[in-house]
Amino acid sequence: MKERKVARRFATKKRVIALVLAVGLMAALAVAAGCAPAAKSDGAATPIAETGDTDQEVPAGLEGTNLRIADFQQRDAGPLTDEYNVPEKVNWGNRGCDACHEDLQATVKDLCPTVHIMTTGAIFGKTVDWNDCESCHSMHDTRGGVYLSNFMHSTHYSSPIFTDEDNGNCWSCHANAKDGSMVMFDEYCYDPQFNGYVGYSELSERFFHMRGYDADDSIGVTTLASDEVNVDVKLDQAVSPEEERYEAVNFNIPEWSDADFQNWTIEITGVKNPRTFTLAELASTFEKHTQQVTQECLVNGVNSSLEDSFECSGYLMEDIIEYCGGVDGEATTMRGWADDGEGWDFCVELEDALRNGSMIAVEYYGHELTAYQGAPAVLVQPGFPGGTWVKYLKKVQIGTDDVTAPIQIVGGDEFYANPEDPHLYTCNSAWFNPARDGQVFKVGEPIDLQGFAWVWNLYGHSTGAVRLSWDFGNTWVTTPVAADADPNNWQRFYATWTPTEPGTYCLKVEAVDAADGWHQKKPASVMITVEE
Repeated sequence: MKERKVARRFATKKRVIALVLAVGLMAALAVAAGCAPAAKSDGAATPIAETGDTDQEVPAGLEGTNLRIADFQQRDAGPLTDEYNVPEKVNWGNRGCDACHEDLQATVKDLCPTVHIMTTGAIFGKTVDWNDCESCHSMHDTRGGVYLSNFMHSTHYSSPIFTDEDNGNCWSCHANAKDGSMVMFDEYCYDPQFNGYVGYSELSERFFHMRGYDADDSIGVTTLASDEVNVDVKLDQAVSPEEERYEAVNFNIPEWSDADFQNWTIEITGVKNPRTFTLAELASTFEKHTQQVTQECLVNGVNSSLEDSFECSGYLMEDIIEYCGGVDGEATTMRGWADDGEGWDFCVELEDALRNGSMIAVEYYGHELTAYQGAPAVLVQPGFPGGTWVKYLKKVQIGTDDVTAPIQIVGGDEFYANPEDPHLYTCNSAWFNPARDGQVFKVGEPIDLQGFAWVWNLYGHSTGAVRLSWDFGNTWVTTPVAADADPNNWQRFYATWTPTEPGTYCLKVEAVDAADGWHQKKPASVMITVEE
């Protein structure tokens, strides 16, 4: 095989910059220092540190933060219309995490004594919000964030800013579902039940029209059936520009010396002829392959931005196992181990890993890996979520260990029936444009709709279709995925919609599974305004 010289990466002494595993207490502390729902008479809340109001003292430690603070009793429709008593009935502008925190990533950095697991912020024009937090913090084990409920309630209600100055209460963060359960406002606000019925229907629409509503429901949202929307949806599997990528590191972010890389080895066990390879030996022994892969965080939330797609290069595990004489015994799993100082390992199903092109990657975008990316080598598992990938790779073990986190491809009514199940969104999607609630557009002017959808390529599942809705999911504009599409990679969707009527619209998108027709239990949603 062609020899490959191992290039210099960092001419510095090895230094470890400690990161702390993401824990929910950090998020709780971030809110504790001061949190209150924000009222915005001019359509935008004002950060407390920028009000200039001499009667409103900035609490110690909050100077220069992105905290927004105001009186909950100042009613605000938020992204909805001010008509139909919506500010009084809903008060959206003063509820949910976004009412106080413009970006939870910035808030965590501002107020926490530790560094959060996520080392890069939101991309695609988004901000970090509740949806980015809840999936990880539903796991209830050491692989994810801690259970937040007790921490969050204690820290909010022990804050006089929240309770006294700003009249914060349960409904600042919560809403009541029709079955009487208390749910998070940030999720429920896009549910058709939020307008006062079990779900949207043409009958309910006529009910409101009979009573003088121009809108189609009780909170002023205008709906369009799929046959009323003139839109042509295109799909592709585009590579992300390198500057539009996310990276997350679970433990330490190291810097290695030249000597570290020259002496770096990766051990292969569970094969008939176990071997330990240097980086130079991998390069001289195996053909380097390049493939496009989609990386989506294991705990990526719905409508979040922890996803991207790019080309990586390295050595296929199938070739390495064959070179080592094949698997030893009845192996069923593959486990990657990081350098001891990094503390990460993950075990996945061997059959799916090999079928999807599992590789020891040494390059992204045609260049050697950076420290954030996992230099000098990453065990990349195409088709699997990013948490199964192992950075700073030191060992690959083929064997019969239990998988680290049994990943079920579920959607629709099958979605986490057990309340203790982790909320892993194996069918997922997000809006890249419009990226956030409250964006304003004009009648007759085209809106460039963009986003992604993907179903993890495991157990025979893959992305079968992408569908959009303008009527709370009652009808859908469905676009099938091409038969020759790569199931290891996302579907980027693009469409141009030119609204013909003013109003408030709730746009939804979801991925559909090719194997069982399952869809997302919770579609990605965004609320926009169209004006004359």
